[in-house]
Amino acid sequence: NGDSFATVTGGSGAANTFGVLAGHNGGDITITDFGSAAGNMFFMYNYRPADADKAIQDLLATATVTGGNTTLQLDNNMKVTFLGVTDLKASNIVIS
Repeated sequence: NGDSFATVTGGSGAANTFGVLAGHNGGDITITDFGSAAGNMFFMYNYRPADADKAIQDLLATATVTGGNTTLQLDNNMKVTFLGVTDLKASNIVIS
């Protein structure tokens, strides 16, 4: 909780899975290689939206793209930045 910062990088080659857990408020996460392999996934665990598809669309609608990077502002004051990604897709995100 709070003002924590993390930079994460998946392995080379195969698809990677990155995730955040609801209940951890605040902080910034930077994902360095999300766009480097097909099939990368971003999971949001324990968010429990009434309609996951709508929640993903709403999240993407408010995403910002700056300097070739996409940033999502989550409802728990957490920011997730995907370096080098300008076309984050709903098919890359799972909210449960």
